Amino acid sequence: MCSEPGGCCRHPGRPCDCATILGGLLRPCLLLLIAEGKGKHGYELSPALTELGLDVSADGGRLYRVLRHLEKEGLVESQWDTQTAGPARRVYSVTTSGIHFLTETVASLDAAVAALDRLAGRLKQLPEAHSHPQE
Repeated sequence: MCSEPGGCCRHPGRPCDCATILGGLLRPCLLLLIAEGKGKHGYELSPALTELGLDVSADGGRLYRVLRHLEKEGLVESQWDTQTAGPARRVYSVTTSGIHFLTETVASLDAAVAALDRLAGRLKQLPEAHSHPQE
C-alpha cells in the first residue's frame, strides 16, 4: 500500500492501483527480487516482475518511483555503480528492515491466500443461476 499522502504511485488522472491485489504486490515483489539478486539495477527488475505476473512496462517511471519510496522507508539502500561500462547506475540492496517487511508480508499473504481459497470455494458452490446475473 502507498505510504505517502494521496498515494505514491498516482498518475495524473488515474487512481493508484496499490489497492488492487496485484498492485499491492509490487513492493514485496521488488524487495524479493532485490534480495534474491535478480536485479541489482532498476532496469533488470522490470522483466523479472513480468515473470511474476506484474507488468510495469506501461509506466516505466513507476518502478523507479516505488524504488525511491522503498529507499525513503529504509527498506532498500542504493549506491551508484560506476565500475561497469556505460553510465553510472544505482545498485539496490535490501536492508534488515526490508527483510523484516518481507517476513511480515509472507504472513499476510498466507492469510490472504487462505481467505481467497475460502471465497473461491464458496463461489463455486453457488447454483449456476446465481453465477450469471440477470440483465
